[in-house]
Parts: sequence; structure tokens; C-alpha cells
Amino acid sequence: MQGTAKQNHDDGKSILEAFAKWQTPADQKWSEFLSRVDGEGGFAVIETANQSGLLDGVSKFVTWLEFDIVPVVDIMDGYRPRRPARSSASPSDATVAHRPLSRASR
Repeated sequence: MQGTAKQNHDDGKSILEAFAKWQTPADQKWSEFLSRVDGEGGFAVIETANQSGLLDGVSKFVTWLEFDIVPVVDIMDGYRPRRPARSSASPSDATVAHRPLSRASR
């Protein structure tokens, strides 16, 4: 928050009032709602099949907060094992190879 101490206090009160009236959308499961220890923000871990539904919260609280929405998947869903090399490549093989970078090559 920026501004005078009174402005920050009033902003804090108004966001808490707005948040108390807000209902979590039915298509979202909020599993964690966390605050940073330094007081500079927080995080929510939300499961949903409707990513555009996340705009509901953003639209209601953008007056007070900045948002970064970062889609993630389970680590096992994001992992793609390396395919063994083939002796002959066909045109269709070129569209399939998505290999994770090793830590050494990043």
C-alpha cells in the first residue's frame, strides 16, 4: 500500500469489508490462502477447471491488489520422459519431441 498511514488504514478496512462479502465461486477449490511474512502480499492455491472464472476475484479486488495468475500442473503431469533416439526420423517425429532441459543446460 502507498499513501499516508490513514489512507493505508482506510484501504485495509475497505478491502477487508469487500472480502468479507465475497463468496468463493462454486467451481473453485481454495486449498491454501497464504500471507507473505514480510507483509508484501500473499498467495492463493486454487484448483479449477474454469480458468476464466479466476477473473471474478481479480475484478472485485483489483482496486487494492495486484494479481499474477500462474497456471500450474502436478509435477507428474508436467514431466515428460525422454524418448530413446531413433535411427531414422520421419516428419511426424519432429512434432512430438518436447524434452525437458537438464539443470546443467539451463
